[in-house]
Amino acid sequence: KDMALDREYLLPPAPVLSKLVYSESQDLYTISENGHVTIYDSDFCVVERFLPPHIIKIHDGGGMFPVTRQVSEHPNRTFLSPDGRWLLLDYFNSVILMRRENKEIHFCLYSYTGKVAQHMGFVDCNRFWYTWGDTTYIQQIEA
Repeated sequence: KDMALDREYLLPPAPVLSKLVYSESQDLYTISENGHVTIYDSDFCVVERFLPPHIIKIHDGGGMFPVTRQVSEHPNRTFLSPDGRWLLLDYFNSVILMRRENKEIHFCLYSYTGKVAQHMGFVDCNRFWYTWGDTTYIQQIEA
């Protein structure tokens, strides 16, 4: 925050590639840890903890390989909307928009070709954006 060291906090162990995301408008932090998404306040006290959706992928190797099942149990990044009503979850090759209040999914994008959403976030309280391949998309949130 403000690119200056203020205090040090020890966070619980987080999965590999899980990133701490700061929401400036809410002054909150989000991170995936221990199978949950945790929202912290500026003093790193837990504000909210919830189980994120699990994405189940079933792959068929075209007859040469057995069918395999993979589960993405946690997002690597979670973004909060400026008003705190929405969560944008980044699962590498999936993007999920979820209402924070009741954890209802309102938008889901999944890539079968392995494309990843490299950048994403909220434009304002009513729009979110993501980069998919070489294109940046801005989506209106239909509440």
